[in-house]
Amino acid sequence: MRRFAVSLAAAAIAAAFSHLAAAAEPGYFRVTGVAAGDVLNVRMEPDGKSEAMDTLAPGAAPVEVLEVIVKGAAEWGRVIGPDADGWIAMRFLEPVDVPTIGDTLIPDGLTCYGTEPFWDLSISSEKGIGISTPEQTSASYRLQTAIAAIARNDRFSVIGTDGLARITIMLARDNECSDGMSDRNYPWRVDVLRELSESSDYPHAYEGCCRLPVAGK
Repeated sequence: MRRFAVSLAAAAIAAAFSHLAAAAEPGYFRVTGVAAGDVLNVRMEPDGKSEAMDTLAPGAAPVEVLEVIVKGAAEWGRVIGPDADGWIAMRFLEPVDVPTIGDTLIPDGLTCYGTEPFWDLSISSEKGIGISTPEQTSASYRLQTAIAAIARNDRFSVIGTDGLARITIMLARDNECSDGMSDRNYPWRVDVLRELSESSDYPHAYEGCCRLPVAGK
C-alpha cells in the first residue's frame, strides 16, 4: 500500500512538472480576463508588486512571449517593453495562432528595425515588403519568394523585386537579438541587402532585429 501511495505521489509530481514544461513555451498570446476599461500591466520584474513599465488593453494581440518562468505559484511571461523586457502574468494570456508568410514560419506582418543608421522594414503577404532608410525615404517591393533554409526551421530567406530593384532578407530566430540601444530583446534577427542595377549607390546592407507588433494595444 505504501509503495502504491508513493507511486501515486510520484505520478502527481511528474504531471505537475509536465504541465509547467508545457506552459513554458514561448509564443503568441491574446490578453484575456481583463475587464473593459481596465488594462494589463507589463511589469519590470516577474512580481505583482513590481512597477509597471507599460500596459496592454483587453484583447490586445498578438503579444509575443519570449520566455515563461514560474515564480511562487504564478507563471510570468517575458515580453518586449518600451525600453527593456518586461513581465506579464500568464493567467491573463491565452494562446493565439498568427498567419505566416507562405509555407514558412515567418509571421505575416513581421516588422524589423535597425539603429545607426535608423531604418525599418515590414513583410506582408498582402502589402509586400516596405522599407525606409536614410538613403531613401521609403521603397516597396513585390514579395516574390519566402523560403526556409534546407533542413532548418530557424533560418529563412525572403526576396522582393520592383523592376530592376531587388531586396534580399535573411531572417533567423535561433537566438534573441539586441538592438544595441536598449535592454529589449527581440525574437528575430535580420540581414538585408538592397540592390539596384542602374545606381552606383547600391548595394546597401543593413542588419537589425524584428518583432510582430501588438494590435489593439
